[in-house]
Amino acid sequence: MQKIIIENFRQVSHAEIEITNFLLFIGEQASGKSTIAKLIYFFKSLREEYRAVIADSLNKNTNAVGLSQDFVKKIQNKFKTYFGYTSELKDNFKITFYYDFDKNQTLTLSKTDSSAKKTLRIVFNTNFYEEIKTNLNNVSIEAKKIQILRQQAEETEYKFMAQMSINLEQDLYKKIDNLFKYDFTPAFFPAGRYISTFFSEYTRTLIQTNLAKENVDKNSVNSIDSIFLEEFLNHVNFLKRYFERLGLSQSSTLLDFFDGLSTYILKGKYVQDKQEEFISSNDVKISVSAASSGQQESLRIVQDLLYLIIKNQKSFRVVEEPEAHLYPKAQKYLIELMALTINLTSSQIIITSHSPYILSIVNNLLLYSQTIHKNPNSKSLIETHFGTDQLDPKRNEKINLETSQVQAYLLDVSAENYCVSAIDTETGLIGNNFLDNETEALNNDFETLYHLYFKN
Repeated sequence: MQKIIIENFRQVSHAEIEITNFLLFIGEQASGKSTIAKLIYFFKSLREEYRAVIADSLNKNTNAVGLSQDFVKKIQNKFKTYFGYTSELKDNFKITFYYDFDKNQTLTLSKTDSSAKKTLRIVFNTNFYEEIKTNLNNVSIEAKKIQILRQQAEETEYKFMAQMSINLEQDLYKKIDNLFKYDFTPAFFPAGRYISTFFSEYTRTLIQTNLAKENVDKNSVNSIDSIFLEEFLNHVNFLKRYFERLGLSQSSTLLDFFDGLSTYILKGKYVQDKQEEFISSNDVKISVSAASSGQQESLRIVQDLLYLIIKNQKSFRVVEEPEAHLYPKAQKYLIELMALTINLTSSQIIITSHSPYILSIVNNLLLYSQTIHKNPNSKSLIETHFGTDQLDPKRNEKINLETSQVQAYLLDVSAENYCVSAIDTETGLIGNNFLDNETEALNNDFETLYHLYFKN
């Protein structure tokens, strides 16, 4: 299990977060949802900095301690890119990420005590640091072996040497991935996803070019939003090329189920014609640039989920405001597609949301599982109700969720307890008090007005 503990960081006074397959942050605007999601993404993507240290080591002689120091510097630079200068943060902030909670493999970030210059303090717990240091040294040595094999290979043995270097490289990557518990492909889906559909191909290319120029120096301060946007647009281009090649030949009971839900969400089917994108419904094609805001916001999420299912690819996704501009029923179907993807691929999905509907939808998927466990005879009735009767649960083709897969947190900067788990430990469901709070507030407004309306 992975976990993060955050203290006195930006809006976050104190939060302890268990990182499950499906992790939800619900709260008002400016409550810290994106901050926590970006912190988790930051820690889970540090493998890239680790690999960069290995690449840099190929052209210099550095011992294990030197490599570790290089890694620390890259972490400091990445933190600055994500969250700005440490000196501008609270003096007593502290963030601890558990890469493996059971093994106590932790990385803790805080501010140094030096009054002259406040910098980022980076502390790995002792065992984890020794493992990182040893791994860095060994992997660096192996990387240099690969480089030598490629450089010195004679023509007659080139194929053999090339295969040897590939095998060594794969083994090297496995060691790095195991160290950081990294066996997924990451992607961040920011709010405002309409940008990938709203502008022309030429305009999108200009935007990406400008973003790439802006992000040439990845160490620039607080540039993470533009970096995420650039990476998102690159991912969109990949998805477009993939589905252009795929065509419409894919068909199965599973994909037919996916198609039914996605067609409702998008109010049609996605098609490409001469590299242009359309939503097609009843023989009428509407350009995605002219589609509704709900279609534009959800299109790339739906495409990505379908890609992951087809490729059976384990992933780590952060999706901001998946409910944006969607009718509640479309929100329900989108969450069910996320649950399906999680079950099929063992992926992790983090969502940030303002919508209380999201909690209700997830709660129903939890109750779906619990009801079948308690009353197996209800299985066929439930599957008919949800339209999942043609799926094969033995192959993990299911939308219902187990309590162990889900965590949901309510964030409130004005509350005594800033971060509270919405999962009731006794029932394993989302507590009724969290589901009813907003409805109760609206009902109170109505009752007050209703009473005054009839008052003499």
